[in-house]
Amino acid sequence: MQRAFFRNAFQDKSQNSLSEYQLDFYIQGEREVLCQYLGVETLDEELEYTIKQYSYGCLGHTVEWILGKNN
Repeated sequence: MQRAFFRNAFQDKSQNSLSEYQLDFYIQGEREVLCQYLGVETLDEELEYTIKQYSYGCLGHTVEWILGKNN
């Protein structure tokens, strides 16, 4: 039952969707961890790009898993 809910939620592409929230969650989490690890408050453009690339991959993999497309 929960899987059906998340299938529907991840298929919604409107503003403030679960996918948008999840992507922001991944990006912010990785940014915080990396800033703490490096001892800095902001990251350069290349690291920001890398974080976004990684986060989009995580989101895509999560959506594939929820939708049953990662077999």
